[in-house]
Amino acid sequence: EGVVASEIYGNASQQEPAQWVGDVSVFVPEEEGFMEYIVHNTPGDLEQILRQMVLLGGAPAGTSLLYVNIDDHGTESQEGSTVTYTHGDTLTLTVEFSEQASSLSGEEGLRMLQAMAATFEAYCHPDELFFRCSGEELTVEGHTAQDFLGQELPVTRTVETDYRAP
Repeated sequence: EGVVASEIYGNASQQEPAQWVGDVSVFVPEEEGFMEYIVHNTPGDLEQILRQMVLLGGAPAGTSLLYVNIDDHGTESQEGSTVTYTHGDTLTLTVEFSEQASSLSGEEGLRMLQAMAATFEAYCHPDELFFRCSGEELTVEGHTAQDFLGQELPVTRTVETDYRAP
């Protein structure tokens, strides 16, 4: 069913809606498996989640987000002044990383790509996952993020930590 946006967000004179803050899983390659960090009090913003990934070793140093698109392939219709949005049945997440992500290579880079895919999958549960870098699909040893979607990672240990502000 559709919703009226002003009922959710209010009018322009009100403050912006509060941003979600909670626990997120960040996966990091470790020896023969992966470490899962449970990062407490993380802002629900993919840029902040990527920042935690970089700090904890789950993404290449210096990597930042250039573009994010979350598309559920829904449809919008208008009847008079009421706009109705109907959600689609496939959630696609496309993330464009800065050039530092292109440093991923070899077995180590492949495991980091797998960790990055698992972290984004744990956060927003997409049906399709695309990582881009320098305008092209990010490919490591012939694999893309989509190849790892839905795979269970061998987690060797779990560590709880607090969000680290920039």
